Amino acid sequence: MRVLEASENKSQIHRAIAELPATQRQIITLFYLRDYSQKEIEQFLELPVSMIKKHLFTARKKLRGRLETMMEKQIQGGRPSQTGGFASEVQYLLALRTGDLKSFRAMVERQPDLLEMRFQTRITRERHYWPLGGTALHWAAVTGDEPLLAFLLSCKVNVEPSERYGMTPLHTAVWMGQETIIKRLLEVGASPNTTTNNGHTPLHFAAMRNYREAVAALLEAGARIDLVDKNGRTPMNWAVLKNAKNIIELLVGQGADQPAIARTPERSPVSTTSVMATGIKAIDLFAPLVRGGHNGILTLIQMREHWYSSPN
Repeated sequence: MRVLEASENKSQIHRAIAELPATQRQIITLFYLRDYSQKEIEQFLELPVSMIKKHLFTARKKLRGRLETMMEKQIQGGRPSQTGGFASEVQYLLALRTGDLKSFRAMVERQPDLLEMRFQTRITRERHYWPLGGTALHWAAVTGDEPLLAFLLSCKVNVEPSERYGMTPLHTAVWMGQETIIKRLLEVGASPNTTTNNGHTPLHFAAMRNYREAVAALLEAGARIDLVDKNGRTPMNWAVLKNAKNIIELLVGQGADQPAIARTPERSPVSTTSVMATGIKAIDLFAPLVRGGHNGILTLIQMREHWYSSPN
C-alpha cells in the first residue's frame, strides 16, 4: 500500500531556493542539504557565525511559507481523510524545528494533544545527538530553547518522558551541556535518578562529560552517587576514567570512594537507524522520518494508521 504520494514538483523547490539571494542560497544549501556545520560554513564562505545564523533565519522565513503551502496541498490531495490532522502535525514539527514559538503556541492552544507527539530530532553534526521518539521537551533540552521550555512547562507537560533509549529531557540537557535547562527541570521536579536503558543516570552523564556545574546541581537535587549502570560503573568510575579531577572532588565530598583503577567502558552498539527520504523536500528538510521506526509518530506505519484508521 502506498503511504505517501511522492508527487511533489521538484522544480518548484529548486525555484524557491534559486530565488533566494546568492549568499542565503549558498548557506541554506550547505547547512540543510549538504549537512555542513555552521563552523564549516564559516570557514568555507569566510563569514562570521553570527552572520550565518542571521542568513539562515531570514532564508528559513522566506522558504517556510512556500514549502508549507506545497506540502499541505500534496498531503491534502493524497490522503483520504480531509480532517487536516496530519498536516497539523507536520506544521507543528516545522514550527518547532524553525523556532517559530508564536505559531507553535497557537497550534498547541488549538490542539493540545500535539504535545504528545513523538518524533526524530535531527541535530547538526556539531551536537552529536539524535533522540529517537523524543518530545518537544527533548527538543527544548537539545537546543537550549528557554522560551520554548517555559511555554511547555506552563502547559503542565510530563517533565520525564523517555525516548527510545530511556533518555529523559534531563539526561538530554546534561549531555548537551544546557545548564539553565538542567536547573529549571530540576526545579520543576525532574528526577536526578531516572536511568536510561543502559542504567545511566543524569549524574553518570555529567561525569562522562566532565561537566562540573551539572554534577553540582544534580547532587544538590538529591542525585545518588551509588547507582551503577549495566556494566557496574558508578559516576565515580566514569569521573576517574575521564580524569575529571573536579568531578572526583565533588563526589568524594558526598562520601564516594575513589577507586584506584576505573573499569574500562565497553563499546555500545552503534545505531544503524537511517533517515527515510520521502521525496517531499519540505518534510525531508525540516522533519525527517525514521526508516522502519515504530516509536516516532511520523513513521511509515503510524502515518498509514493515522490516514486509514478511525481516530482514537
